[in-house]
Amino acid sequence: MLKPKPARLERCTFSTSRQLEYFTPDELTKQIGHDIDLWPLAITKELIDNALDACEAIPVPPSIIVTVDDDRISVADNAGDGLPESTLRKSQNYSVTVSNKAHYKSPMRGRQGNALKTVWAAPFVYYAKNGGGHGGVEVVTPAYAYQLIASLDRIAQEPRLTMSPLERAFVKSGTVVTVQWCSEVA
Repeated sequence: MLKPKPARLERCTFSTSRQLEYFTPDELTKQIGHDIDLWPLAITKELIDNALDACEAIPVPPSIIVTVDDDRISVADNAGDGLPESTLRKSQNYSVTVSNKAHYKSPMRGRQGNALKTVWAAPFVYYAKNGGGHGGVEVVTPAYAYQLIASLDRIAQEPRLTMSPLERAFVKSGTVVTVQWCSEVA
């Protein structure tokens, strides 16, 4: 009697986009360097670091205002023309790292080097982890004002950032970044 040949296991090779590393709690925790409960604090620190760096580059003595509410954090600076729109747009490309200080990181400031990418993704991931929603970020400068809403295209394995103009007065100088956090699950 002939023994049947064992079935051959056919394995498929899967590719997963690294862009999604910013859009899961575990991976974003690695990017930010803190557990999800500390993300608002870590993101605030990175925004303050970015404001200090921007003021030093001009140079202008920094004036940084941090506003904390139950569900949002704003960091405003006085750094001249503010965050260049080209940098804002480039920072939304999760395929590359965008930084003007990649070689100037220090133990105390600028540790992420990818802070804007984490800023765009963190409210989305935070909301998803806490019951749904999308969160969002507003960026206001003397030249532009936008709201950024992150989402995922899970089929294409790509993040999607929707950048919509805000209809409000622009600031006179510097940049104001407001991150909308989930204060409680609705």
